[in-house]
Amino acid sequence: MAALLSALHRPGKIRSMALYEPVSFRVLRSKGEHEALKTLEGTDEDHSAFPDTDAQIEAWLEGFVDYWSGAGGWQRLQEGARQAFRSTAPKMIGEVRSLGAERTPHQAYATLELPVLLLGSERSTTAMERVISIMLEVMPHARHERIAGASHMGPLTHAAEVNALIARHVRAS
Repeated sequence: MAALLSALHRPGKIRSMALYEPVSFRVLRSKGEHEALKTLEGTDEDHSAFPDTDAQIEAWLEGFVDYWSGAGGWQRLQEGARQAFRSTAPKMIGEVRSLGAERTPHQAYATLELPVLLLGSERSTTAMERVISIMLEVMPHARHERIAGASHMGPLTHAAEVNALIARHVRAS
């Protein structure tokens, strides 16, 4: 989100962007994508849905990981990875709150006059598929690449392929 907002607010300062599944769910609202929005349980502006206790944080993390990686994703993680998520939970929760407060409509992205590579995963969520489709519709110089076999965590699980696509995009830009 930060890269998109920087490009919008500082035109001419960024030459190109490569974005992996940009979490810009506001475009779903502005475009009227009600079915995709229904799949975002717990990710809207309802701050009361955010956890306070350790048990609530654990449940929130499990829901977050399962949303992006598929049912059972949290349980499939090794304990060390789960502990890393726990240690960054306040930051992650704050970022989700920030995303819920973000108000940029889809039409704003039509002003971006720079090459944009939108990377998506083969196992994208419904909402993310729609975000990428909307951005492809409105961004005049955007193109899309899909990472086979990847989920939202593709930059970690498929780093070599993601990095190669980004490097190719940067060279071409």
